[in-house]
Amino acid sequence: MKTIKHTIQCHCVLPQFRKMEDPVFHKIPVFSIFEDEPTDNSDGNLKEKIVQCENCGVVHRVIDVCKSEIVTGTDFADSIIRISELQSMIPKTVIEVLKKNNCHISIWEEVSYIYENDVWGSAVVISRDTKEKQIFYKILNIKDKDRFKVSSEVVSYGFDF
Repeated sequence: MKTIKHTIQCHCVLPQFRKMEDPVFHKIPVFSIFEDEPTDNSDGNLKEKIVQCENCGVVHRVIDVCKSEIVTGTDFADSIIRISELQSMIPKTVIEVLKKNNCHISIWEEVSYIYENDVWGSAVVISRDTKEKQIFYKILNIKDKDRFKVSSEVVSYGFDF
């Protein structure tokens, strides 16, 4: 199965952007799975899921890559996946790394998917910082069910974000 990390946009604005003339809406990272493999003629169908904005608490139904609908009128609290529910598939040493790096639920979902589906040799970005035209990545490389390695990379770029 193919997976993708993408973002959806919420209707809320983080406090640091509220006073801007054109405020920046909050973006939520999402880990998604395709129901069928993309082909030359099709992007494939994304398996729908429910996610909650960590900023305002609004529930979104993810319907496609970078697309969601706000869910209203029903309490979906029991349908939202929590980090504590994903931990059963992940070794304790990896759980410690994810907790120490304060990883978002989307990273936990990706790591859980790797262990559940034996996708050994996968690399997951667990943190990213940008400073002075460089991006600093911390990467969790999952070699097999019992072996992983944390590494870092620095990427320089010549343009401003």
